[in-house]
Amino acid sequence: MEPVQPVMDRPILAHAILNENEGRWNGSNTQYRWDGEGWVGTDYDKLWIKSEGTLQSNGMLEDGEHQFLYDRAITTYFDLQGGLRSDIDSRRTRNWAALGIQGLAPYFFDLELTGYASGEGHLAAKLEASYDLLLTQRLILQPQVEIGVVYEGQFGQTASYAKRAGESTGDFRFAFGVRIWF
Repeated sequence: MEPVQPVMDRPILAHAILNENEGRWNGSNTQYRWDGEGWVGTDYDKLWIKSEGTLQSNGMLEDGEHQFLYDRAITTYFDLQGGLRSDIDSRRTRNWAALGIQGLAPYFFDLELTGYASGEGHLAAKLEASYDLLLTQRLILQPQVEIGVVYEGQFGQTASYAKRAGESTGDFRFAFGVRIWF
């Protein structure tokens, strides 16, 4: 009689996706923008890392948002997430507690809703939704609306300081990028 082999029903898996990987330019002012996430864990418990930000040509980091979350399956299709969000960029670091839900809603909509609370009493929330259209077994179309032209301007006292320093008070930026999924 042969020994019984153990059942491998809780393997440790990993997943990573880079949603934005952009270079932006408008003459001398260039930027690099990223937005990605990844997890490692089982079907029931995962550790997530979500990161996004913009690196300026002068080395300054802007809009840096990094999340470190524990994820627990609460139903067949939804997970509860909780952890820390740190806004790490060239300004003072801001930390937030994060609590949210992520999963597959009816009609196969990917849904993510997260609430944040900071130590200074600030509250914020973020809602993301997407839908995958399977054109073939390997070709997937994911409808998404995104503005690729951005105008940033400075007003009031900030504009006065920028003018005195010889800086522009407003400019347009054009965006391009590639999504990588593995």
